Amino acid sequence: MASAIALFGMGVRDILLIERNNSLGGILNQCIHTGFGLSYYKEELTGPEYSMRMSRRFLDLGIPYQTDAMVIGMEGDKVLTITSECHGLQQIKAKAVILATGCRERTREAIEVAGSRPAGVFTAGQAQNLINLRHLRIGKKVIIQGSGDIGLIMARRLQLEGYEVIKVFERLPFLSGLIRNKIQCLDDYGIPLEFGAQITSINGRKRVESVDMVSLDSEFRPIAGSEKRYACDTVIFSVGLIQEMELGRSAGIAFSGQVPSINSKFETSVPGLFVAGNALHIHDLADGASLEGEIVAKSASLYLEDRERFRSEAKAEIPYRALEPDQGHDAAFFDRLREKGQIVCIVCPKGCLLSPDDYGCKRGKEHFLQERHGKKRILTTTIVAEYQNVERTLTVRSKDPLPFDALVPVKDMLRKIGKMDSLDFSVDSGGTRIEFAAVPLS
Repeated sequence: MASAIALFGMGVRDILLIERNNSLGGILNQCIHTGFGLSYYKEELTGPEYSMRMSRRFLDLGIPYQTDAMVIGMEGDKVLTITSECHGLQQIKAKAVILATGCRERTREAIEVAGSRPAGVFTAGQAQNLINLRHLRIGKKVIIQGSGDIGLIMARRLQLEGYEVIKVFERLPFLSGLIRNKIQCLDDYGIPLEFGAQITSINGRKRVESVDMVSLDSEFRPIAGSEKRYACDTVIFSVGLIQEMELGRSAGIAFSGQVPSINSKFETSVPGLFVAGNALHIHDLADGASLEGEIVAKSASLYLEDRERFRSEAKAEIPYRALEPDQGHDAAFFDRLREKGQIVCIVCPKGCLLSPDDYGCKRGKEHFLQERHGKKRILTTTIVAEYQNVERTLTVRSKDPLPFDALVPVKDMLRKIGKMDSLDFSVDSGGTRIEFAAVPLS
């Protein structure tokens, strides 16, 4: 959507956005947590709020789009084969194509976890979809493999929903996700994280009954005698993401390993075929993907307008910096934090270390002083309620942080709302008026 909006602003009018889901916004619609929009919109939003803002801009411009439409093939001369219930089978010849197909999750097979295939094994994104959008319970006692951001965020979400999250295992010796997510998703809820540890087997026939795990040495070899078994009924994997580039492969673009080969204009080896966002490289923030989409739109616009100038400007160099986890965020790092009495700021993704001698910034100081008096956190959840005479799934966010011990009681109170007249509403909790904002997801 960011690319389409930018192209429209540059005078390109013959645009078509193709979306395989039944609504605009992609994966953000199930990401009900906050942390989006801090750089792009200069305020903290949930995924659905970020998606809604972008969708409104897109729809207001009247840019053509198709939802529930799957691109099932693309030939090298940019002929797209599309199938949808509304339009049937289509073939469209494009002058330029921007692939923004995102990424998919690695599964248990990626880290060679043995065992049977019982019910109760999910990727973090699958669990997120089932709980946030479909209101399904997926189990009671959970083990999580991997400290990726969605795994950490789902640990918190599960704990808020009354699950018992037993432990998170990370096969690397350092944190995979953002440090702020480790603090607010694991530490807040007393969920232990063990580095250098991996599930080796999932046990159970009809349903998960337990997992076996082992500690790993610096070469990722099992340490003899470290084997343990944990009883659980649910296992969630958050072990990395893979760029979704099957369409690019069908079009014949060149790859360097898993990464599409591109020039400085984000153009692949197929002339006029561009790639942006998580389909190219994994971003830690949606804001970065949106900004990159706008940059790629400039390249596509120049390609359409002046092919000769485009070729003269395109260089054989990579125009982005790949995301690398901070290998310093290991067990020793978190031990030092506790020894020094420092806390990690969760106000923004920077994850600054705060102490009485160094607050980082004004918001950091406010957060540090608040933590000393009692934790407060934003509450996000989903509810089913009647809005505009239709029963809908809505994501709900408190406009201000709530006392930590009030999160579950207030969440349970929200679930009892049967009808809403406005997406901005309030509830009374113990004589305190709490303001909320909601976004319809269906």
